[in-house]
Amino acid sequence: MQVKRQAYLGKSFVGNHVHKCLKEENIAIITTAIVETTTKLCPSLKEEAEEVAASYRTLLNLYGRCHRAFNLKHFMTDEDISQLDHDIKAYLIFFREKWPTETNPLNFI
Repeated sequence: MQVKRQAYLGKSFVGNHVHKCLKEENIAIITTAIVETTTKLCPSLKEEAEEVAASYRTLLNLYGRCHRAFNLKHFMTDEDISQLDHDIKAYLIFFREKWPTETNPLNFI
């Protein structure tokens, strides 16, 4: 993926590494690694690893939508704000359904 942490890029203070990691193809690389590594180390846990990978793939894709929406180079329109509100709710609903006893990291939303 060639990801390097950078403090300022694209007129926002979110590093380029976050933008790259939240691209759909890179999310697939990250979550596929969960299954591949687990299968190599403990083949009996492959199905569980696939479930974990699918959950994180969904979570990261939902968060990616939010991230792209609130890291704009321009002022948000009413439509942008409405879409962001919808995306944040979808992200939080999924998070709470999947991990009901966990707290969402504050640096996410």
